[in-house]
Amino acid sequence: MTQLSTANEIISLLKKNGSMTILEIATTLRLTKADIRYQINNLLKSNVIVEEKPTNGTPGRPAKRYSLAPEN
Repeated sequence: MTQLSTANEIISLLKKNGSMTILEIATTLRLTKADIRYQINNLLKSNVIVEEKPTNGTPGRPAKRYSLAPEN
């Protein structure tokens, strides 16, 4: 899988599922969390995706969730 196709796969997953964590994306695409983190950072810099604000009420540090930016 190339970097471009991985980014496109992530975008497709987020279109389908709304928002996902890095672990959820990595599990679905059968890639490492580090690979997904790299792609997520590039997509964040390009303003293609956004990090959602965590919901309150859960103990511990909540996993970051990502979704498509509103204009996408």
